Amino acid sequence: MDELASMKGKSMEGEMRVLVARLNTLVEKKGFNLQDPEVVELSQMIDKLVAKQMRENLHLLRVRNSIQCQAKDRDSL
Repeated sequence: MDELASMKGKSMEGEMRVLVARLNTLVEKKGFNLQDPEVVELSQMIDKLVAKQMRENLHLLRVRNSIQCQAKDRDSL
């Protein structure tokens, strides 16, 4: 898809906005049809982006937890 190439370098939020805007435009033009290959493709792209964001958030939570544990350990000395 050309949109994937154009989204390189954009933030995840920017990528999500592009995908949701495309999905909204498609739904306005054709109606909402879960069997439409373009709707399926956009949905899969959105799912992948959401999963990527969730993995990043989980990583950040783990880092924060590690920092908090280290701070508690230092405070207890």
